Amino acid sequence: MSETSCGFVAVIGPPNAGKSTLSNALVGQKVSIVTQKAQTTRMRLRAVVMHQAAQIILVDTPGIFAPKQRLDRAMVNEAWQGVEDADMILLVLDAARPLDAESEAILDNLENTTKPVALVLNKVDTLAKEDLLARVHELNLRANFTDTFLVSALTGDGLDVLIGSVAQNMPAGPWHYPEDQAADVPSALLAAEITREKMFLRLHQELPYALTVETDKWKRGKDGSIRIEQTVFVARDSQKAIVLGKGGQSIKEIGAQSRLELEEAFGCRVHLFIFVKVRKNWQEDPERYRVLGLDYGACPMEVWTAEAVILDRRAHGESSAIVDFFTRDHGRYGGLVRGGNARRLKPVLQPGNMVQASWRARLSEHLGVATIDPGRAYAAEVLTDQLLLGGLSAMCGLLKVVPERQAYPRLFDTIMVLLEALDSRQVWLPLFVRFELALLEEVGFGLDLSSCAATGVSEDLTHVSPRSGRAVSRVAAEPYIDRMFVLPAFLLSADAPANGTDVLDGLELTGHFLERRVYGADMGELPAARQRFVEALKRKGVPA
Repeated sequence: MSETSCGFVAVIGPPNAGKSTLSNALVGQKVSIVTQKAQTTRMRLRAVVMHQAAQIILVDTPGIFAPKQRLDRAMVNEAWQGVEDADMILLVLDAARPLDAESEAILDNLENTTKPVALVLNKVDTLAKEDLLARVHELNLRANFTDTFLVSALTGDGLDVLIGSVAQNMPAGPWHYPEDQAADVPSALLAAEITREKMFLRLHQELPYALTVETDKWKRGKDGSIRIEQTVFVARDSQKAIVLGKGGQSIKEIGAQSRLELEEAFGCRVHLFIFVKVRKNWQEDPERYRVLGLDYGACPMEVWTAEAVILDRRAHGESSAIVDFFTRDHGRYGGLVRGGNARRLKPVLQPGNMVQASWRARLSEHLGVATIDPGRAYAAEVLTDQLLLGGLSAMCGLLKVVPERQAYPRLFDTIMVLLEALDSRQVWLPLFVRFELALLEEVGFGLDLSSCAATGVSEDLTHVSPRSGRAVSRVAAEPYIDRMFVLPAFLLSADAPANGTDVLDGLELTGHFLERRVYGADMGELPAARQRFVEALKRKGVPA
């Protein structure tokens, strides 16, 4: 019998459970990038852990979530492929986070595996002991785990027990890697991942998810140094401007931080050159998937049914229509509705109405066919109130800026609150401003209204900087008062009243940042429906 043992351990779980942080902690050095953005890990990364005579090969997988786009599907497919190839599975869950739909789906899928599955509750330092014990009991009732480990990847608590137990479960056999090798990742790919991490850390408030980094050239010099050339692909010109920063300052800082870590990782001097290019449909380019090691074809036919809010209807042929709608779990979708331009369905497909939408397509990039069943006709309910009807049209017009086929559950919930309040102008109009704030947040351009940008205080915040989008206190704003936006009190406290002036001040604030940060050079002015709504509000005012 061999004295050594070696096996593969798949580290799986929902996004932001701490899988990559755990892998890095167990290895003792960074092999996976770690940021606060969900779905940072996009491919399987193999990290090597030595424990006495056992070699444990941790397969750090992408977070498992409900996929909406081709890249999402490829990432989730990669995670489950890691499970199939493993000798053992570690399911990593955030101890403080209740079971959600994503975690439930993972547990359902794991019921079909014959491989040992151990539960790793991470971030246990954030939970009181009695709450932690209740959580352990709840999860072990939900699934049949071989072991349960309570750890904090950040502090190191519980890691020795975890790795010792995993080592005992490794099958006997020779090691696959040299004892001093920490990871099985190509150097060029590791370099690209390090730069991508620095971008997320530097620009996390502003940078949308849709970017990738590739290493184009890797050349060793005569003096032992390495010249690395990388390309950052983004989806829009406005995103390129964010990455570059004013005068190229952001990309310079990102490059400097990445170079320092690359020099530490490779033990030599590194000359790093980063270029930023706009490639609008890079997520549909098979070459980008090949570079990432993902399966471009992991996109089976999709069929789903969900509640949806109608955003737009456009005639298509004599009787059909192309309909845009917004759902909680699938985001903004479009589909061909047969009979959508006919008399029976026209009233159902008015913007703002709630419907039941069933969507299907052979390939995910296809437009798809949608079947619509009537729900609540919100547009008809406000048909006699031209101001609220205009506000409903403005809401639907603004939602078209949201990237297609990405889930925004919090934004959908905000929309539902807005729709339910249509019976009162006084309630609805301030909620519309909060909706626009939520929209900014969800597309990656949220305002920071928590403290003063100049002094850091959190009291007496009265204005917002038009450049940074951060709150400013009354005292700090005084010298620049004519250049600042008014910050209405109702945006800071749900209990604060809102009059007509407050609502208009709020709309001026959100409108500025929507136009500057979201629409910008790529999309031009705000939707005409939104402009008409604001003009009507100025004429008619808000009821006291």
